[in-house]
Amino acid sequence: MSGIPTNRTNITLPADVSQEILQKTQSASAVMALAQQIPLPGRGLNIPVITSDPTAAWVGETEAKPVSNPSLGTKIMTAYKLAVIMPFSNEFRRDARALYDALVARLPGALAKKFDETVIGAANAPATTGTTLLPAPRRASLPESPTPRMTALLPPSPTSPIMAVP
Repeated sequence: MSGIPTNRTNITLPADVSQEILQKTQSASAVMALAQQIPLPGRGLNIPVITSDPTAAWVGETEAKPVSNPSLGTKIMTAYKLAVIMPFSNEFRRDARALYDALVARLPGALAKKFDETVIGAANAPATTGTTLLPAPRRASLPESPTPRMTALLPPSPTSPIMAVP
């Protein structure tokens, strides 16, 4: 492989192909289907979040009412790249077309499954500048289906990573 150039940074997918992959991935992802899409600038985005709610308490007729403040924080939303490559020979593509098409159709499901597992904490988040983000403390697993579906979505904790839909 030493004679094969591997620097292909100037090659991009045609817009219609990448849009089709993204749409199919969004359809297969339980999290992406429920999440609000936020445009993400190249350097990321700081988002203010509520990290705890105020606490109410029962009081008597003339007693002082409790004072409780919510706590606030900031989440940093950063773009990450999620990818998969399935190599095929031209002969496989030609001779086993139905199998090839079925495998290609599963690619968006593979991307969606990894995205969902990462957001809910069942998989580690990607590394950023040499440091791996901590996963959410609660773990769940998704079925081994090409189009994962979840019956319940775990609420994110203040320490869970925020992922953006590109």
